[in-house]
Amino acid sequence: MSFEKSVTCRVLGLVAVILAGTARAASPPVRLGLWEVQTNTTMESDLPFQIPPAQAEQLKRMGIPVPGSPVKRTDQSCVNEQSFDRLGEPDRKNRACHRENVQLSSQGLGADIICDRDGANGHGRIDLVFDDTSHFHGTMEIKGHSSSAPGVNGVNITMEGHWLGAECGKAKPLGD
Repeated sequence: MSFEKSVTCRVLGLVAVILAGTARAASPPVRLGLWEVQTNTTMESDLPFQIPPAQAEQLKRMGIPVPGSPVKRTDQSCVNEQSFDRLGEPDRKNRACHRENVQLSSQGLGADIICDRDGANGHGRIDLVFDDTSHFHGTMEIKGHSSSAPGVNGVNITMEGHWLGAECGKAKPLGD
């Protein structure tokens, strides 16, 4: 899995954490069901990359991130009661990152992101705004290094999500 795809999966996991982080006794700030999330990821590098534009375009078409160039991605995921109840960490599989200082309200969520295991070392911030129960937008920025992406020293992500419907169809629950 490429570093960009790994980061995108972590972003979706963080969105799931946001949904899971609300007290179950309270009504969730967003609707359960099928969600579509668009992410725009830009990698930062401390290496002087000089990739010709044609090669950079070819890499982007292949899904390989080019430092300094945004990679756009759209994913659909299901937020159901089971996934809503069991989620709790940004990256459930390798647990390289976790969140601290979570501030959740019906209007949005802010949290510090700390990555300190499994070859990842960094810190950052996620801020989401719940526009209403069917839409959100936000940003995430992480500065640091990962052994899986030598030379990359940060990632900036903007995201928008919207609810598609109560039925998830074949979409996997967030965090799975």
